[in-house]
Amino acid sequence: MKDNKYRAAMDEIRPDTDFEQKTLARLSKKRKAPGYLRFAIPAAAVLACVLIVAIALPGFLPFGAKKTDAPQLIALSTPAPSAAAKATAMVYSYVEMEMATEEALDGGLMAPMLSESAMGMYDAIPNTEEYSNIRESGFRSTLTSPLSTFAADVDTASYTTLRRRLLAGEWPEENAIRVEEMLNYFSYADIAPEDGQPVKLSSALSACPWNPNAALLFVGVGAKQIETESIPRSNIVFLIDTSGSMDGPDRLDLIKRAFALLTQNLREGDVISIVTYAGSDKVELEGVDGAERSTIMNAIENLSAWGSTNGSAGINTAYALAEKYFIQGGNNRVILMTDGDLNVGTTSEAALTDLIEEKKQSGVFLSVFGFGRWNLKDNKLEALADHGNGSYCYIDSLTEARKSLVEQMGANFYTVLKDVKLQVEFNPAYVSSYRLIGYENRALAAEDFSNDSVDGGEMGSGHSVVALYELIPAQGVSLCGVTGTEAQAGEGLRYQSNTNGDLNEVALIKLRAKQPDGDESSLFTQTVLPQETVEGAMKRNLSLASAIAEFGMLLRDSEFKGSASWDMAIETLRQLPIPSDEETELMYLITRAKQISAQ
Repeated sequence: MKDNKYRAAMDEIRPDTDFEQKTLARLSKKRKAPGYLRFAIPAAAVLACVLIVAIALPGFLPFGAKKTDAPQLIALSTPAPSAAAKATAMVYSYVEMEMATEEALDGGLMAPMLSESAMGMYDAIPNTEEYSNIRESGFRSTLTSPLSTFAADVDTASYTTLRRRLLAGEWPEENAIRVEEMLNYFSYADIAPEDGQPVKLSSALSACPWNPNAALLFVGVGAKQIETESIPRSNIVFLIDTSGSMDGPDRLDLIKRAFALLTQNLREGDVISIVTYAGSDKVELEGVDGAERSTIMNAIENLSAWGSTNGSAGINTAYALAEKYFIQGGNNRVILMTDGDLNVGTTSEAALTDLIEEKKQSGVFLSVFGFGRWNLKDNKLEALADHGNGSYCYIDSLTEARKSLVEQMGANFYTVLKDVKLQVEFNPAYVSSYRLIGYENRALAAEDFSNDSVDGGEMGSGHSVVALYELIPAQGVSLCGVTGTEAQAGEGLRYQSNTNGDLNEVALIKLRAKQPDGDESSLFTQTVLPQETVEGAMKRNLSLASAIAEFGMLLRDSEFKGSASWDMAIETLRQLPIPSDEETELMYLITRAKQISAQ
């Protein structure tokens, strides 16, 4: 986008004067591309022009193609994107990434902002991204469905994917919007466990901003933070996609740069292996001590992208190495870095998840990091993480790589709770019906909650999980100023039996989770009490979460968005005391979405 467009957007937001002034100052700087790219950009552009002329006007060149009939000329006049066009786009992308990195290190926005010239180059590349279909959850009656059960999900890929699209001036696909992943990308105050407890449950009620007939229930789960000196030794196998589709500055080149950051946190005693896969798999590094950073970086720097993608072969080899160097009581993990375009060997989503389900029985966990645009197979990457006892993040910039691989290394690399499941039982005396926002592809049957053989989600060191419910109050009941008009009655569970029907509780939150090496889950509970007001940290948490959910529903054009609006979401965020960089960026993205939607 042009600087004047960005200034106009920031003028509208004005989340923080200092932030705005510093951002505009950086944008007004005269920037230069890296020395070697100052020559590469003109050269790539000239090459692209020559090839375009050669294809479109062959008769004007002495070495051009022979004149053909009209249908063939029509076919030649609208060619598929050429290699030169792709190369030129990649060169511009790399320059933009360098600029974005400079801004990020200087305290700028969290993700790269692409210029119109770079976005124009991107338009030449066909979009073959894939996402799983999502069907939004509707309201459920507490008479027939008093229990809401789902696996705790700490994936964040949806937020960084939609950020990439909005910054490029594109509207994200509806199925790319997973509201729970947007919620879980952000940090929330005072929901971390205390006094050595493994987990903490938090809740709060407020009026629902977009639905005057509903209250909003915030449910937060915080996992314990492991201090760096207490983190066990790690046995990590990096499984890197080096197929042809990974060629580019936002793919393999970005992985290499991310590794330079990642190696800073590897320690003596850690065991590091690197497996690559293209048409076949290859062990690039095996069983090297984490302190040997130069050896690790040399192996990474020598990688190049080529050929087809036999991901299943790489998965088998990576897990074999992880089992070979398995550390009892340690952190044993495969870290997959790919765009997900698996086209040789086992390729279907179902077959891949079956393979991962089998491999996770070894006790090795999986982390999935997606890279690249145009060709991202988000559906496969999400499925691999869900079935491999791991999480899924999407890396759209070096700044995001720093956050996910360095700042949040403990959360993404060290599991403290596995098979985490949440179940909320609603009291029909207070709640007539409810709707869980998001988590559509993580829903579980009520009976699966207590079944330890059924997979749940995983939480890393310091991870948090947030869920939001819209609640329609029961007849005559007031929740946060909203009075219900529907009658509700029933019998059965905690609140629906005759003996407990008078309990002064809105809901009971239950959580089950296992230790990383355990087979039996432990139960944690907390009741939700009726309250008219919420203050302090929980009020802030509710405001942040409700603005994010509102943003997600607008992007999906949800049938449940009610009176939600871009301006209302921005105003909610503007009222947050001392917004973080991420929250300020969120305000900008909402404004960006508003601009694009009006075009």
